[in-house]
Amino acid sequence: MLIPQGMAYAVLAGLPAIYGLYASTVALIVYALFGSSRKLAVGPMAMVSLMVASGVGGIVEGEGGRFIELAIVLGLLVGFIQLIFGLLRLGFVIRWLSKPVIGGFTSAVALVIAASQLKDFLRLEIPRGQIYETLASVWAQWGGIHWPTFLFASIALLLLVIMKRIHRRIPGALVVVVLGMLGVGYWQLDVIGIEVIGFVPEGLPAFGLPVFSIQDVYKLLPSAFAISLVGFIGSYSIAKVVEEDDNEELDENQELIGLGLANLGGALFQGFPITGSLSRTAINSDAGARTGLASIISGALIVFTLLYLTPYFYYLPKAVLAAIIMASVLGLVDIKEVIRLWKANKKGFVLFVGTAIGTLVFGIEEGVLLGIGLEALGRVWERNKSYP
Repeated sequence: MLIPQGMAYAVLAGLPAIYGLYASTVALIVYALFGSSRKLAVGPMAMVSLMVASGVGGIVEGEGGRFIELAIVLGLLVGFIQLIFGLLRLGFVIRWLSKPVIGGFTSAVALVIAASQLKDFLRLEIPRGQIYETLASVWAQWGGIHWPTFLFASIALLLLVIMKRIHRRIPGALVVVVLGMLGVGYWQLDVIGIEVIGFVPEGLPAFGLPVFSIQDVYKLLPSAFAISLVGFIGSYSIAKVVEEDDNEELDENQELIGLGLANLGGALFQGFPITGSLSRTAINSDAGARTGLASIISGALIVFTLLYLTPYFYYLPKAVLAAIIMASVLGLVDIKEVIRLWKANKKGFVLFVGTAIGTLVFGIEEGVLLGIGLEALGRVWERNKSYP
């Protein structure tokens, strides 16, 4: 699961696909040694990848070497912030944000991520922007949709949904990647316009620091703080669910330290920010993982892939990667929770919808701040209401 998802999320972040594998080596091993959860599967994740694209894309145009350098710098900053927060024992922040705020933000970002994949799903030229700008661009280019790409991506998405319904242990992403590469390579579908990843370099990532300036750090700090918070909340929430099955206690501050060291270690080997993954953690737990050794073995298999298997990804269709991302995020749009909150908790409904709309209209970092602000206002209102 990690190989196709990691490559897909690297593309979502605006990076070459190989950087998804770079981010899935050292970071996994470091988290296994220092993280608080024995079952949590860390690595590239859709929401964080989109935040990387948004944060770095606001500083540099295009997706060249400078973009890559700043994405790695962002990984360093995220790791440093999470490590410092953990050492200062600030993990209690996880208890402060309510589920409606987190749910509203997550649902909105899932829609933004799905919309961002329409360019590869339909093979259109869509500039980076807010979700309403993306949809407007699709509408304006409706006549230019590449229908073979759309059909190919739709079949991949349908297969992913069917395999997930059959059993979540089935590595659907890996299945559609293999089928997609075989189909494009055998029938030469790239000739009719099915875009492929192309050359993927082999070899391990180099150790070293990217080139950056103090001005770069200053510009990236807002995104780094947002990713640090969102990554921590997501990882801890996922880990809490799987660890509760075995009545294991999680340490909030150790989780911050583990994630921080993982991001720092990953960035030193050309990795971009990582966090916990819900789908891969569920499969990890179902498969019988009981210790961090599962993550270490995963990291070792990624190393093997980098050394020997990358040439086989040449015919990997971009449409399949778009389908993988869509399948992984659309389930995060929690319509049932909105209905439940409307019936039983009007305050929670306002927090959920307000955070979601703010994120869709203003952007991801702004959505995080808005959710925190709405949560603070809600708590002040509740406290004042309790006084005569």
